[in-house]
Amino acid sequence: MEVVVIGNGVAGESACSAIRSRTKEAKITLISKESHPFYSPCILTQYISKELKRSGVFLKTLKDYGKEGINALLVSYK
Repeated sequence: MEVVVIGNGVAGESACSAIRSRTKEAKITLISKESHPFYSPCILTQYISKELKRSGVFLKTLKDYGKEGINALLVSYK
């Protein structure tokens, strides 16, 4: 099975997680216009106010996608 998930937000992350929990063999490709891995927009204010380091905003790293067998295509449109 091959699956393409559009979007790296909560819904996209949940879809990838649900697919992977049901089958280890699925080829999952995640496509996002975000150039950064999965992060929490809810805590951006803490980062902006310097209460939180930049690394604390991210809930996943690029290595995490690889460990989960997800081909993450994170594209920045500038």
